[in-house]
Amino acid sequence: MTMWKLNQRASLKGAEHLYQVDLVVIGSGPGGYVAAIKAAQLGMKTICVEKDPTFGGTCLNVGCIPSKSLLNNSHYYHMAKTGDLNNRGVEVKPTLNLEKMMAAKAGAVKALTGGIALLFKANKVQPINGVGTIVGPNEVCASSALLKINLATRATAHTCTSDGKSHHFNKSKPCECLKTLLCSIFAFFFLC
Repeated sequence: MTMWKLNQRASLKGAEHLYQVDLVVIGSGPGGYVAAIKAAQLGMKTICVEKDPTFGGTCLNVGCIPSKSLLNNSHYYHMAKTGDLNNRGVEVKPTLNLEKMMAAKAGAVKALTGGIALLFKANKVQPINGVGTIVGPNEVCASSALLKINLATRATAHTCTSDGKSHHFNKSKPCECLKTLLCSIFAFFFLC
């Protein structure tokens, strides 16, 4: 697949700043931050709009990573409590310190979300905090800022055009789809 870029850069007008951008990615979840970084690595001036104070979306902040951290640590506790570790030659008298378990979970989340911030900085992806909404062709509203862009992707599991009528990816018009709204998975493959 080929991704087309428009010849002229568009403007992003915020309350205090004027930006020149090629691509706005709405959402910094696992698909969004990867798409934003890849676009920047390919030379596009890229902005990532995130509604939460930390990057990573649901997965890194409150979903996959924190739940797996708690699940993993609970499994270790269960192995110690039921004697499974004792049967393997590891003799312990387990006590559960929930405060430490929650701190370990928070540490894992902080390390991963902070890693995304460092990757954004290293790859020159401009983060903007706010709720991103596509308001028209080549226009994204990020809270109070209006972003005028060449391409926009939305890091969710669905697609639609800016007219709101089509909710299907149109393979015959990849440029038109990229200029409106794509899910992060399609955006990632187009940018690779």
